[in-house]
Amino acid sequence: MSGIDAAEVDRDAWIWTLPGARSKNGRQRLTPLVGLARQIVEVRLEKIDRGPLFVTEQGDVLNSNCVASLLVKRRKSIPLDHFTTHDLRRTVATGLVDLAFSFEVVAAVLGHEAGSKDVRTLIRHYIRTDLISQKRAALEAWDTRLRQIIAGEPQVDNVTVLASRRDFAGGRTDDLKSA
Repeated sequence: MSGIDAAEVDRDAWIWTLPGARSKNGRQRLTPLVGLARQIVEVRLEKIDRGPLFVTEQGDVLNSNCVASLLVKRRKSIPLDHFTTHDLRRTVATGLVDLAFSFEVVAAVLGHEAGSKDVRTLIRHYIRTDLISQKRAALEAWDTRLRQIIAGEPQVDNVTVLASRRDFAGGRTDDLKSA
């Protein structure tokens, strides 16, 4: 979403159309804008009527390379041993599978093709759908899960949350609480 342009957003349906010229596979891709993503885009569209919605301090279009550069510059202050922008895509893909979405829907959300060679040929040549309703459902479910993560809520009811690593490492189990 980093390279999104105001002209690419259908404000009635809240769908972002990534032009084929900027897509890795050269095909246009439609992505529903829901939840937090839609809120962020709405705020930017209130300020910017045309052109890129996200730019660097130098005025360049913000893209994954810009974000990657910032991560490298701040690597020592990030509380992870290793983190790249692709980890965000992996997290979404894994989260959607954990939420019981099919590989085909996950692939569509990420802009990939799924299935065997025969299935990909079938989709490429005969099936004419952008899976908008399926993508919307998946992205709405992911938005709900993302809000839970931000709020610090565990994913499922049977997860045990540790009070702290120090207490666990020290052998204290009385501070464990069930989620």
